[in-house]
Amino acid sequence: MNSTWIQSFASKSTQGVELWLHCQPGAKKTAWMGLHGDRLKVSLQAQATDGQANASLIAWISKSLNVSKSSVEIVSGESSRLKKIRIFNSDLDTVRERILDLIKN
Repeated sequence: MNSTWIQSFASKSTQGVELWLHCQPGAKKTAWMGLHGDRLKVSLQAQATDGQANASLIAWISKSLNVSKSSVEIVSGESSRLKKIRIFNSDLDTVRERILDLIKN
């Protein structure tokens, strides 16, 4: 898997890194699933009820990318499966490499 495809859903912004995700709540496990159209698909074990899936997503991204929860923000799509996530003060190459490693394993 080459890193060209990751450019479709990850970009550098003035505040950090932005990810475009397709989230699937209520899945068997929480995991990076790979490319889904022009977004990265994420399965979430949490249900999309009362913000549970969003809270789970933020906690899981922060843990899997080794950043603080306060560094992860849902920019758009709080009530949608299609989300734009910002990871403050992060390096695009570092985030890209970490996600690729997690998908491979």
